[in-house]
Amino acid sequence: MGFHRCIQGCLVSLLFAGSALSVNAYVVKSPSSRDTVYCGNEIKIKWKSEKKKGENVLVELFMGDKLAASVGEVPDKESVKWTVPSNCVRSNTYRIKISSSVSKDSSSFGDNFTIKPPSLKIIKPNSGTVWKINYSGGLGPIHWENKGVNGPLQIDLFRRSRLMYAKSTDASSYSIDLSDKSDWLSSTGYQIKLSSKNDLSLFCFSDEFAIQNINSPSSLKEVDLDWLPTEGTSMRYGLQTLKKFVFSTGTFIDERKDTAIIGMNRQYANPRLVTTDESVSQWCCQTLKKVLKDNKIDFDSSQYDVMLSGIVQEFTVTETSTYNAVITIKFKALSKSGDLLWEQEVTGKASNWGTSYKLENYQECYSNAYVETLRNLVSNDTFQNAIRKLKN
Repeated sequence: MGFHRCIQGCLVSLLFAGSALSVNAYVVKSPSSRDTVYCGNEIKIKWKSEKKKGENVLVELFMGDKLAASVGEVPDKESVKWTVPSNCVRSNTYRIKISSSVSKDSSSFGDNFTIKPPSLKIIKPNSGTVWKINYSGGLGPIHWENKGVNGPLQIDLFRRSRLMYAKSTDASSYSIDLSDKSDWLSSTGYQIKLSSKNDLSLFCFSDEFAIQNINSPSSLKEVDLDWLPTEGTSMRYGLQTLKKFVFSTGTFIDERKDTAIIGMNRQYANPRLVTTDESVSQWCCQTLKKVLKDNKIDFDSSQYDVMLSGIVQEFTVTETSTYNAVITIKFKALSKSGDLLWEQEVTGKASNWGTSYKLENYQECYSNAYVETLRNLVSNDTFQNAIRKLKN
């Protein structure tokens, strides 16, 4: 009987001893399962210690069951500040492990939490935004979402690829005072770039939006080459033959005497010019590519049947009582092997009514003229016969 009681006593002692060993020596308090932290940001790791104070603990970061980074051995003060490594991959399976530096089998894991790379996102302006400029003052509010990007931010305003405004800020939102921008053009195609001044790899762009200058500038200089054909304008004719081929674009050259001039108002004694600082030849090339794609013509820059290149010989909109545009391009068609298939000058014309000396009317007129130029190209019998031989 005494023997059995002794055995029972030993088992009870072992049971309680096992229970004591299974109690966690540390309880990780934060980061918790609700937390998202960002690469490169400082966080505070907290834990509750059941161990004797004065010992050191080893603090480690795990992703799942794999060691991701070591915070190191630190005094057991139940908290430590640490900067999350910038190379951590996005995951919601990170957790902190606290271990005794004395007893290696005494350790605890915290809850899973999320680590993400920092990011910026512009909320406003968006594609429906119109900023208005007037002499009494006009403000363009910029709102963004900043997730973990530290330090000052750089705000750049572009019209197409042209930098119009630049400013750095530490604020969480910003407004550009447009009251002194009376020389800016009313146009679509404005865009905000927001970037970190401390890390140039962290940036974002807004949607393209519009700026309307209520006090229109007195001259149209260095304007954008926007594509604004009249709604419903299309190539229509001659496309069926082209759909049998794959196209590409080659070099386009501008041989006009003054490549900056794209329009002129002749209503008054002293003509007023319309100029651009963009490349007319590049615009013709890129727009040709766009029009072909929009009309379901196959386009491939490397695997093609026909390459089209061109020399711009005339590109102008003359305004009198109406707007009148003329575009002449000497097109050249080459085969994949480099053989000249066809070469000829092609002209397109267009006219329209509109408010005097208004940029959008010039843009609409030359866009319509270019549609007519391309329509005359693809419907040209000699052009179609030349490329048709490739399939014979």
